[in-house]
Amino acid sequence: MGDPAGASDGLIAVRYRAIESLADAPRLHAVHLGRLAHDRVDPSSASESLPSLESLRLALGATLHGDWNGDWLVAEGAGTVVAYGRVEDWQEADDTWVYLALGWVLPAWRGRGIGTELLHRTEKRIRARAALEHPGAIFEFAANASETERDAAALLLHEGYTCAYTVVEMALAAADSVTLTAMPAGVR
Repeated sequence: MGDPAGASDGLIAVRYRAIESLADAPRLHAVHLGRLAHDRVDPSSASESLPSLESLRLALGATLHGDWNGDWLVAEGAGTVVAYGRVEDWQEADDTWVYLALGWVLPAWRGRGIGTELLHRTEKRIRARAALEHPGAIFEFAANASETERDAAALLLHEGYTCAYTVVEMALAAADSVTLTAMPAGVR
């Protein structure tokens, strides 16, 4: 799927574009499916991103009918989507605006500067949005990479990002053997 092998000169042009239609949803989903094994993504994780095809369709539908389609950036090579990124934002309690740059690249296409270009273009989009939407406000860039997403973590560290916090997920595999007890009086 999207393997660049076989190009005669080893160079394949990559085209960057905004999302265009709901037809992009399966292509974006394929990027996630194509990186599952390499990045050792845990589909049951609450913090790692493995969107369903339906959730991508819903997100794209909402975006296409608003003003935010430029927040989704698609990279195409050899006739297929090989990577994509998007922006999420929110305001923290201290009034700082956080712009989260998210991006995913198929493993066979890594090491070609695609992730770096996606990140730079996303940062440019964030600067423009922050200046337009919240002039004079404090804002910050943010990005995520799990411990198994080594390529993404290396890219972010190389580009000057630092680890601000970590999230630890825990699960109890033997949950079926837990004995439930009544709550103490006065506690609901």
